[in-house]
Amino acid sequence: MILAEYIDFLKIRLKRYFAGAVVSDVSISNYINTARRKVQNYVLPFMSERFGNVINIPFNNGAQDPTIQNIQYGTRAYQVFVYGMPADLISIDNVYMMWQGTSVLYKKQCRQSSKREVYTISIHDWNVPTIDSPIFAYEYDVFARTILLYIGATFDQATIASLTNLNATLQVWYVQALLELTEPTDMELYLSPELQELVILEAMKNLLIDYYPSVNLNLINQELMSAFETLMTAYQLDVQTQVEELSTMKKEEGL
Repeated sequence: MILAEYIDFLKIRLKRYFAGAVVSDVSISNYINTARRKVQNYVLPFMSERFGNVINIPFNNGAQDPTIQNIQYGTRAYQVFVYGMPADLISIDNVYMMWQGTSVLYKKQCRQSSKREVYTISIHDWNVPTIDSPIFAYEYDVFARTILLYIGATFDQATIASLTNLNATLQVWYVQALLELTEPTDMELYLSPELQELVILEAMKNLLIDYYPSVNLNLINQELMSAFETLMTAYQLDVQTQVEELSTMKKEEGL
């Protein structure tokens, strides 16, 4: 569905509740985009994979944190590198440090940590991050209004130079916020048809509240609840089916 179709569907639905409704396309598109964000928030707890994105960041794009000094683990120094993240990031699921060896691709999964752990590594060296098991943390910098990713591990200068020469990258798997649809031909790429239905109902409810407060919203609230319950039922059945299929596969393989 494109934005123009969203607008047309909403106009048609509006006539059911208020025959004389007249709202500009620009206003309707604003309600559509607001509703899309709300629907994303509704389903994120159990459908976050639908909004996943993957980016690759060159390792040498990171800025070495100068506040980490004189922390040694064996012959290697513990260091933290800081990277800027996309503005549409909601949360990070996984981070991998990757580089190509002579005949194999090395892919090391980073362990998620808190920023406090990233900066207090010297007090718990029993679990120190290494090049084979780095750690990551991320935070929103309220002053710079940016999202920062912190990667901590034991690096010596030779290792850093080697990773740079090998074009090492950080592969970040994250949950992405929906971008706004601005042009009539902009395509909805992330929301499935059942979620698009929720968007239309949510946008229509909010529009009626603002423009026609005298309209009884009981019917549209019932439609919203029914659509959401249908979505949840379908999701639960899908999960149950996958579990049953996995169980059958294990029995066939003798696991």
